Amino acid sequence: MVDYSDRYFRMLMRIMSKRVKLYTPMLSTGAILRGTHREFLEYDARELPLVLQLGGKNPYDLAECARIGERLGFSEINLNLGCPSARSIDGEFGAVLMLDRPLLKKIALAIRACSTLALSIKCRLGVDAEKIGYGRYDCLEYFLDFVDFMQDLGIKTITVHARIAVLGGLNPKQNREIPPLHPEWVYAAKTRAPSMSIEYNGGCTDSDSLITHLAYCDGVMLGRMALHSPFFVACCDRVLDAYDVQQIKTNTPEISKRSKRSEETVEKKSGNVHAFLEAIKPTLRRRQVVEQYITYLDSCIKASHTALERSRIVRALRHVLHMYSGLPRAKAWRRMLTEAIHVLAKKETDCMICDYIDVPNIGEPNIDDPDSKDK
Repeated sequence: MVDYSDRYFRMLMRIMSKRVKLYTPMLSTGAILRGTHREFLEYDARELPLVLQLGGKNPYDLAECARIGERLGFSEINLNLGCPSARSIDGEFGAVLMLDRPLLKKIALAIRACSTLALSIKCRLGVDAEKIGYGRYDCLEYFLDFVDFMQDLGIKTITVHARIAVLGGLNPKQNREIPPLHPEWVYAAKTRAPSMSIEYNGGCTDSDSLITHLAYCDGVMLGRMALHSPFFVACCDRVLDAYDVQQIKTNTPEISKRSKRSEETVEKKSGNVHAFLEAIKPTLRRRQVVEQYITYLDSCIKASHTALERSRIVRALRHVLHMYSGLPRAKAWRRMLTEAIHVLAKKETDCMICDYIDVPNIGEPNIDDPDSKDK
């Protein structure tokens, strides 16, 4: 996620989960090759496995970025074919690239010639590009044919945002909300290409939807959910460790021939799993996560060399603003943290975050008090 999934956010996710696969924000080839976004290529070894996500259209530039990514120790290269922003439209990358299969073939061949890392794809279900003069390609048949094309290119993993991209008519935020979700299309892709790793993305907001998507797909990508309710990630390892998702898949009816009966079967399975999840408690508490995260940020401050670096680290406190979402006094936590960020940002000398945030006093014994109110 651009502007969010920096190294500090990724470390917060890693503190809560050892099994999730982390991604950089989408980095343009120009930014990498010119060296203007070096901070996004920096990471802590504890973040691994870590995927370098690229945006661009020039096969040779993308191949060079993949080579750099492999040299820097990234685990995988991901090509973004889903971004619907005006910048990606003007630059003819992102979702626009779904419409140019000859160019995609050149890109895949060029990257493979320069890097041994696995190449994965993040895409949409299709593209409505009528407003920019390219027509509409937003039906199930088109999407499944695109999956076949990716498989022919040797792509092993596809992450699918289960909405079409509307280019020229909606902004990125609207593209995440207005086009309807079609998870059944993603499920159909897994039936169509069982040897591929098909990962679901879009609208996953609770354990029910998580386990339902895992019943049909090989993985689930969490985006905005990890921003707005970050502690949800702390449950993921326990879910994956405690439940055999593969067994669910084996017994799940083919989605390409969905019927009322098959939907009832999946609903029943999901209900059983949800009851199971209710008994699962994260191994960490929110207070412990925040304490570990602040300790990490303080270590980054000690190793920093410039005021700009320190300001980025202090700003990274925003990643735990929603750590107590849905709990009593969550608003008080956000207010206190925001004030601390403002105070720390004005400090001209090095100062430790732990000196300004007394985590035990705003920890779960107080925040989770059922008699407290979010005020």
